[in-house]
Amino acid sequence: MRLRKYKNILAVAAATLLAVGGNAMAQVAVKFQETAAAKAFSAKRYQEALKEFRKLNEQNPNNVLILRYLAITLDRLGHYDEAIVIFKEALAIQPNSPSLLFHSGATYYNARRTDEAVAHFRKVENLAPGSKYSKLARQYLEAIAKQVSQLQRPGTPTPWGLYVQMGYQNDDNVFAVPDGSSFVGSKRGNRYTEYLSVEHRFIRSPEWVGTVEASAYRARYTDDVLDGAGVRQHGVTVALQHSSVVKKKSVISSIKAGYTKVNLESGDPYSQSYALTLGARVGFTQNTSTNFHYSYTQDKFSYIGFDPTISSRDANNHALGVTQVWYFNERKGQVSAGAQYNTSQSDGLNFESDGYALNFGAQFPVIWDLRVNLGASYSTSDYNNFVGPVKRETETTNYSAGLTRWFGRHIMTRLTYNVSDVQSNYASLTYDRRAWGLNISYVY
Repeated sequence: MRLRKYKNILAVAAATLLAVGGNAMAQVAVKFQETAAAKAFSAKRYQEALKEFRKLNEQNPNNVLILRYLAITLDRLGHYDEAIVIFKEALAIQPNSPSLLFHSGATYYNARRTDEAVAHFRKVENLAPGSKYSKLARQYLEAIAKQVSQLQRPGTPTPWGLYVQMGYQNDDNVFAVPDGSSFVGSKRGNRYTEYLSVEHRFIRSPEWVGTVEASAYRARYTDDVLDGAGVRQHGVTVALQHSSVVKKKSVISSIKAGYTKVNLESGDPYSQSYALTLGARVGFTQNTSTNFHYSYTQDKFSYIGFDPTISSRDANNHALGVTQVWYFNERKGQVSAGAQYNTSQSDGLNFESDGYALNFGAQFPVIWDLRVNLGASYSTSDYNNFVGPVKRETETTNYSAGLTRWFGRHIMTRLTYNVSDVQSNYASLTYDRRAWGLNISYVY
């Protein structure tokens, strides 16, 4: 989430009548907003402002206001390391200044030095609870927590984003083939995946983030017996996110709409889907967040089966859920628990279902910059209108474990292991599955 230019706060600061901090009033004889530096800064002429603030700093050493704006100007120009040095000079004079701690935390965030950013934002919350700076610091903390939970590199997003992933997965039981063909021989398979996503963030303000994303995905098996299991997928998504503070609680609300088309590896059409998702992330306390979501998906399949009234999978799907997250170790780690209700209003009686799901997760750092990801879920689906001797009932249990590590700012690797156990009152639909995989991603 883009949380960088807090114009309202800066406008108030820029309108300060006299420089304050240390012996500033004795050093600066004119109103701050009348200086060439302040005028250039307000007009977003940052190169000019930098030159003028350097002059003011030479004339008025140890002036906290000038140091703060000099550092913010360096931040705006992308000179994060130098900005941090200047912020340290100012904090040596006023170590408990909420404004200095907040803006220095924002620079650490922009520089993707997450630990220092979190430490500064937490100090702002402790020193000035309920203040404007504290509310904004909480928004940053929520943004960092969200990025970490989604395995993103924390930091200010750029106008354009690129995500490229290459993956390998060894699957001991490829149970279902999209085109409906039957297997001859082993169901074990080696799957190779490629994923490409290009994202443009057309809105990047402190309160609003708007994105449009185009993506492509391909999965293929090297075993000739599993040719029918390969797919190609293309999609586009538009999302809008709003950050605010409501009754001293950080609230991040979002809406996302998307379209996805799937083809078999042979090129034959398989399905297309339209999706709408609404979400709200509320930080009720410093170390928790509560996530609410609702999603609607309309699925259309090319293959409708022998009798559409029975075998068609075309459906309108609804899901409503909540997930509670608890943070620990200064938000470097987290555990979560969630519940979701699902209903599928399918055209075919054999695919019309209702059910619920429970999920649990944990993420935390360990040695060598590795991050552990653990997950467990349980779900049940009842097919009350199933055309058969008895109604169909299915219970699914999944366990997952992963190790993630970043190499520099752009390369991420992830090793995963998953176990699935599907139990049904129809023996032919009961199976278990184990798979491990390795993904290497480039993130820009």
